[in-house]
Amino acid sequence: MTLAIASICSLLCVLLKPFHALIIYYASLIWYPSSNTVQVATLDFSVSRIVCCVLFIRVLMNKKLMRGYTIIPLDKFMIAYFVCQIISGIFTTDFMTLIINRSGFFFDVFMPFILIRVLITNRHSLERFLKAVVFITTPLAAFGLVEMITDYNCLLFGRNVAEIAPRWGLKRARASFDHPIYFGVFLSMIFGVGMSIWPRLPKVISSFCILVILSGIFASLSSGGWLCVITIMSIICLYKIRNYWKQMLVGALAMCLVVEVLSNRHFYNVIDRFALNSQTAWYRTRLIEVAFFEGGMSDHWLFGYGYGNDPMWCDKIDGRDHTDMVNHYLLVLCQFGLLGFIPFMGLIWYSLKNIYNDMPSLTNRIEIWQRWCMGATLLGLFFAMNSVSLFGQACNFLFILFALSSSYLPGNRKRLIGVKC
Repeated sequence: MTLAIASICSLLCVLLKPFHALIIYYASLIWYPSSNTVQVATLDFSVSRIVCCVLFIRVLMNKKLMRGYTIIPLDKFMIAYFVCQIISGIFTTDFMTLIINRSGFFFDVFMPFILIRVLITNRHSLERFLKAVVFITTPLAAFGLVEMITDYNCLLFGRNVAEIAPRWGLKRARASFDHPIYFGVFLSMIFGVGMSIWPRLPKVISSFCILVILSGIFASLSSGGWLCVITIMSIICLYKIRNYWKQMLVGALAMCLVVEVLSNRHFYNVIDRFALNSQTAWYRTRLIEVAFFEGGMSDHWLFGYGYGNDPMWCDKIDGRDHTDMVNHYLLVLCQFGLLGFIPFMGLIWYSLKNIYNDMPSLTNRIEIWQRWCMGATLLGLFFAMNSVSLFGQACNFLFILFALSSSYLPGNRKRLIGVKC
């Protein structure tokens, strides 16, 4: 089935315009499980990887599209992130394991990043793509709600998945994803995207899509997804007082400082009170403490522990047989050290800078709203990444959001309007 679906999607990518082929890629990414693969030599190819390869080759051969592509600082950090991962892995990871794993990163993350950078070049193409993302994802969220209610997942496609313990007597929805946490966090990102294009859709349609997506987030019963969407909502609600963002930032830092001084626990321990499971929240805070304050990264700061190598911080946390790395920042730091962590933080910095940099000078209220919502989506995700590591489709979409941020650069809003994608 995997090969048949990949063949159909690849054929559509050849026949359709590159922009529409990009939408086919997105649909294959979220609707068909990434764990269902076709093996070629030592590499496993999912449907989305095959489709991405076909589209990537087609775009590279299109000289008209490639002429419009210029390297920006965001691209340099993306390239640096990929290269530094390889350099770090040379010192910490078995060579074949490194090649196989980073090849997967190239197909899943690097290639889609470049495709977005080449094909989404102005505000018009950005809005079209975001609308397609919302319309394609809304039914998936509905399937998640049905899964929670009926205890049946019709999107398994023959997968053997590990059983997840129910929460409040309800099944935790995962749909085509490998885990409910990734499903919930992913839909939270789509919620922010949907809010950004709210003024561009009829109110009935936009309200319906947002409600269905929220129901899908709830169906995941994941504190990571809930934390992400609540943070996004909170930032969006500050839209009318956005000009006071510096004061709000200082206020938030001051609150953290007050909790740190007056409480007998660190300020980040407060998340225990807001989690669906206080035991797992406690584990997340201990993970931070062991990594930074109890010698977790000793002798591994530069290159990390390598891919697939357990740092065994679990011995200092709760004695389990492995370290559950439920923090994306620590995951990057642990695997690739500061060599990989610094360019990753550069991607975060430049994605936010691309969105917010010239926003005070804008006069178009719709564009200001779109930027604020997209920025809120990234900020909410970055906050949630303190309690969850991203894998699969959720990780892929994180880097798609990074690439989409370049569409807000002043030189890109009008560039290539005459090029048919």
